[in-house]
Amino acid sequence: MVIYRSSKLKNNNHKEKLIFTGSGMSRENDAYNAGSMAVDMAINNLTKQGSLTGPDFAFVFCNGKKYGNTKERIKELVKGAHERLIKSNKNVKWIGCTSTSEIIGNKTYEDSCIVLVVKSDHVHVGTAIAEIGDKNPKKAGRSLINSALNNLKTDKYLDSYTLFLAKKNKNIAEDIRIDPYYFIYLPAGVTNNFFLKANKIIYGFLDIVGPSLQLIGGSAGDNFVFKDTYQFADGKIVSKGAALMAIYSNLYVSLGSSHGFERKTKGMPIRITKCKNNILMEANNRSAIEVYAEILRTSVEDVKKNILKYGMDYPIGILGPDGSYSIVSPFAIANNKYIRCAAFLNEGEIIDIVQASKQKMLKATKIISESNNKKAQNSVAIALCFSCSMRKIKLAKDYKKEAMIATAKLKSNQLIGIYGYAEHITPPDGQAKMVNETFTSITFSNKLITE
Repeated sequence: MVIYRSSKLKNNNHKEKLIFTGSGMSRENDAYNAGSMAVDMAINNLTKQGSLTGPDFAFVFCNGKKYGNTKERIKELVKGAHERLIKSNKNVKWIGCTSTSEIIGNKTYEDSCIVLVVKSDHVHVGTAIAEIGDKNPKKAGRSLINSALNNLKTDKYLDSYTLFLAKKNKNIAEDIRIDPYYFIYLPAGVTNNFFLKANKIIYGFLDIVGPSLQLIGGSAGDNFVFKDTYQFADGKIVSKGAALMAIYSNLYVSLGSSHGFERKTKGMPIRITKCKNNILMEANNRSAIEVYAEILRTSVEDVKKNILKYGMDYPIGILGPDGSYSIVSPFAIANNKYIRCAAFLNEGEIIDIVQASKQKMLKATKIISESNNKKAQNSVAIALCFSCSMRKIKLAKDYKKEAMIATAKLKSNQLIGIYGYAEHITPPDGQAKMVNETFTSITFSNKLITE
């Protein structure tokens, strides 16, 4: 049995199409016009697909250097987008952030505002936003996710019945994997004077929903200006906080991440013996920068001078329980003797120095896109992706191939995403975390979980 809810559509195709989307883009210099025109284009494309009503939820991303260079400009862009969205549906919910590059379809830009609008009776969302700054991040995480969940409205009867139908004919292993809740997380990116403890905010999420947390997202960016990054939701703006969308889906949803990095050299395991947040101090009870320089067969002074390049080419791989690596990129020197990283570390973690060629990085994008398409029952309706600005630098002119590969392997052009300052993902080992130099994506299928 398959459940179809009634929808206000132009035709009778609702039994075939369960989720309607529209994307739009503007490169207008005027910030208000850029936001409003991108939304107008997206809604126009949504209407062409057959929906008579406005979107239920949306995503808005914009280039941080172009539109976030002043507070006034980002306010104007968000105002333009928000006014157009609520004009189409006063109850629409949306989130977004500033970026380093923007992906829409198979194209990638560095000067745009992009929008994805979605209409579906089978996906429900709740949104939340908060300025966090130096507040207790774990407590802030608990508050943020509670707000998003309280804003999430589901049909207690029909949604529960749909979930029952999806589970009743599954074996135990398949049954365990059916979880309709997902979260899209957009925290502040690193700047010259601020680094949000985004991983500890995730620990707050885990306090509320437990280890089954299915999360994806990206840290906001500003094209390496490192001045201000912005996060927004439902017309509100913060610069040192996070936006969060809680999702309940009766459609198949898939999460995935891949990077292409492998261990650089064989040798003794390296254990983090001293660190603080994103600062690596000691490895194997020795100076971490000395250990790093030895592995790279260079001097400590050379590492200090070229840390950004070395960190991009030879990042740290945190070894997971399944043997895979989570990537953390060094990018600066702290106190002239420690390694400052773009994601967080924990004492006791086993690490390696890793490397990847451009070919292996692009192959990773291909593999995860193919996997997500399969998990979405080969019927991808929309996809969001979050990739790393350091990945962009390493791939150089080839970085735009990621969007081309993703759309080709997902077999859908309804892709939107950003390059930001970090990625956030629940990997196969099950622990949601903050990573770097990784291509991540979430896809929504056009098929119900009962099928």
